[in-house]
Amino acid sequence: MSARPTCYTCFRPRSVCICALLRPVQNRTRVTILQHPRERLHPLNTARIAEGSLTNARVLRGNLERLDQRLAAGEIPADALLLYPGPGAVDLETLSVDQRPREIVILDGTWHHASTLLRDLPVLGRLRCARFTPDEPSEYRIRKEPRADYLSTIESIAHVLSILEPETPGLESLRDSFRAMVDKNVAARRPERVRRTRQRERRTYAFPEELSLPRARLVLAYAEGALVHTPEPRRQPLVTCLLHPDSGQSLRLVARPPGPVRERLLRELQLTQGELDREGLDPEAAQAKLAGFLGDRVLAAWNASTFSMLDELGARPAGRLPLKATYCDHRRALNDRPATWGSMSTILAARGVGWEASGGRAERRLAQTRALYDYLQEVAGARA
Repeated sequence: MSARPTCYTCFRPRSVCICALLRPVQNRTRVTILQHPRERLHPLNTARIAEGSLTNARVLRGNLERLDQRLAAGEIPADALLLYPGPGAVDLETLSVDQRPREIVILDGTWHHASTLLRDLPVLGRLRCARFTPDEPSEYRIRKEPRADYLSTIESIAHVLSILEPETPGLESLRDSFRAMVDKNVAARRPERVRRTRQRERRTYAFPEELSLPRARLVLAYAEGALVHTPEPRRQPLVTCLLHPDSGQSLRLVARPPGPVRERLLRELQLTQGELDREGLDPEAAQAKLAGFLGDRVLAAWNASTFSMLDELGARPAGRLPLKATYCDHRRALNDRPATWGSMSTILAARGVGWEASGGRAERRLAQTRALYDYLQEVAGARA
């Protein structure tokens, strides 16, 4: 089989190439699109429309480490506005002419990707945030938005420029190119097959045996890691918090990473570089301390990354209890509702489960892990 002919300007099959749809727009406000690495080769990415149409626009691409370096070097001016509806974001409609920015920064990717960029690129946290309220829902029929008032990247750019410089000719051509791209993709789709439905047999859900173990047989854990790039990008354990739920005995294990750690992560973990240098254990010492605390107990944690980072430290538990999978796989047994999905804090709040903790992010997440474990054990006991 031969590959489909591809346009290497818009990186789409030639049958749905969008290059001929684009019209130049002489925009005054500089548009900087900060693209998440996983969005770069997405076939339905709309940032290419802006890149190919706007004469005063650029797309910053690269892995998160490279993007962080570029921003730290002053790639984006301090007076630029970041389009993100965060706390304290200013409504673009309320800006006077002299308050309008010279540059607007757009985050390109899913909403999860946008939050990742904000979390991992500290420079973005120093920019003023701006927001707007769309007049109409998105016309992105070929890619689902999580909410009706969320727009694609190109729709957001067109709306922003119509607010900041309504006198600029040709802004509507951005939306026209976008609509034509959507129509091309819809027309190129294969006819959908009619699916025959059948009544599925209702599954019986059972909680894992590890959830019914005595509390003395378990260790609860939460691990935070630092991203290192030697030789392959991976997350190296940094701070691991462990707890015996029966006695309340706890352990805070600080492992020394092979390279520097970002200041923002250290702040979130309430850890200074000096403490890391003094308290950080080498791999052998960390493994010995972990083995002594873990013993022959079963390890329970919320997410898979904690298990993988404890594997890095040489953990050899008697078994594993993945609490996230336990919660998600048994949503029917829990009579779940959409409001009870999300992070641990979201789930606990929706279930009315309280928790308290002091310290950094790792200590707070361990407290949430314990609260969720207690809740699941209570539900499992009630259904036994």
